[in-house]
Amino acid sequence: MGNPSSLALKFAFLLSFSLTASSSSSLAIPRSSSVQRALDPSIIYVPDVEGSCENRCELTRTPYGWRFINQELNSYMEFLFQLIVNRGPEVGLNVSLNRFDFFHGHLFIAADGRLGILFHAKEYPAYDKQLFPYNMGYCQQGSNVTYDDSMNLRNILWLAPLPSNSGNDWSAPGVLVVLDAHPGGIIYRDIIPKYVQYARTIYEEYFGETVVDVNYLNVGAAEPDYQIFIC
Repeated sequence: MGNPSSLALKFAFLLSFSLTASSSSSLAIPRSSSVQRALDPSIIYVPDVEGSCENRCELTRTPYGWRFINQELNSYMEFLFQLIVNRGPEVGLNVSLNRFDFFHGHLFIAADGRLGILFHAKEYPAYDKQLFPYNMGYCQQGSNVTYDDSMNLRNILWLAPLPSNSGNDWSAPGVLVVLDAHPGGIIYRDIIPKYVQYARTIYEEYFGETVVDVNYLNVGAAEPDYQIFIC
């Protein structure tokens, strides 16, 4: 699909103009309300995802979602999910696109107007009396995700290039980074709430205002069919 850096710049450029109409030459700074306006108002109901309905599992915040009006933005969301799966093993993160492991991220806007997504992998580890003795409800049933040291890497942060306040330029480049939340580290100690330290969960509110969830779900029956649902 192309070079990740150039694609990130293209995404931020498209998004900055899709989100906020501006008569000035400077790039627009995203706001939560403008993200909503960038979505196609057509409602898309979330169908069964890999047997989730049978288990009474609700994977998304709402039973319906939307997509961006600009199809290139939707394609870039898909690209990010696929990039994480393909590049993750280089840093020790092996994830699969399925409803137990990796299927969603939380889009936020930081105080400086920077757009980001906090992705969560290893979402529903299998219940195990020794390794993971926690009941996470219907969506955990049938999970084959093993709780191991790779849980330390389950939080993946993407930041869009930051538009400059003066001219069509950028104040900061885009970045995609796996956050290492191993016990004893700074992230584990200072960012993860104590009540979710065992699950190594970083919450998106730490980085900014949460706007929407971005879900990449396999809604296919006989053949995989991954689609974006913004909820």
